[in-house]
Amino acid sequence: MPAGVLPRWHDGVEVAEFETELVVLETRSRQVHLLGPLASLVFDACDGSTRVDELVDEIAEWRPDERDSIAGAVTATLLELGGLGLLEGIEPAPPPPPCVGCGRVVEPAASRGHRFWRRRTD
Repeated sequence: MPAGVLPRWHDGVEVAEFETELVVLETRSRQVHLLGPLASLVFDACDGSTRVDELVDEIAEWRPDERDSIAGAVTATLLELGGLGLLEGIEPAPPPPPCVGCGRVVEPAASRGHRFWRRRTD
């Protein structure tokens, strides 16, 4: 992700703040996400005017010797938030293909280090 990117929340996002965490409602998909401290800090900075490199510099003021790992964590967090559909310009991955034979869409099961697929029931 280029350092000059100006990430911004989608218009359909509503946020509730709780100490160091945020609860984010994505109204288009009607999903709720609980963001931990780092994801909350990164998401809160996505105002459309803060560049990614500025955010990394601000966080790295606390630990300048870890700037590279902080930059990697911020980039990974932005990609994850975008993948959840919470940021403009970083869109979620397309849905998985339909199941061959039954025609239903399948989703990956909770990760245990393996890629198992679970059928959607809705």
